[in-house]
Amino acid sequence: MRVWSFNPNTCRFDRVGRAALAEADVAVISDDSDVQVVRDHAQPTRWPSGEPLVVAGVEFDRELFE
Repeated sequence: MRVWSFNPNTCRFDRVGRAALAEADVAVISDDSDVQVVRDHAQPTRWPSGEPLVVAGVEFDRELFE
């Protein structure tokens, strides 16, 4: 499993460890089967293919995290 956390200072996602999920406001989780988004410590939700993720006005493509 790979995890990225959104860094508001740089407006990009940084690769982090699982432990960082507890502190992340927005995170992306990728495993061999799917890509999921975690917002505000809620349960992960599936990120549909072809739809951009918009965080702080910046669009991110799912393919960057596959």
